[in-house]
Amino acid sequence: MANRLLVLYIKKNDRDVNRLGISISRKVGKAVVRNRIKRLIKEQIRICESELVFGYDLVIVVRNGSALLPRESAFKQIGESLRHLLDKQKIRGGHD
Repeated sequence: MANRLLVLYIKKNDRDVNRLGISISRKVGKAVVRNRIKRLIKEQIRICESELVFGYDLVIVVRNGSALLPRESAFKQIGESLRHLLDKQKIRGGHD
């Protein structure tokens, strides 16, 4: 599944936990930008972790548009994008 900021790949892992992988190309930006985006994604996953269904490997691929987000709204927009993908895949429970 994909949207303009992120691509999400999932696979069942037959474990009691979710594993997370984040892939971000050098094309997205310099190391400072890439690391900041990774931190934002990890924090968004941490925030919604209690709502997630366990037993999946999640790989998030960051698209170039993520680096162009205004600094003030990047956290919110990445969170919305991530929740959208998790909802589409029915990995996030307890949502409307």
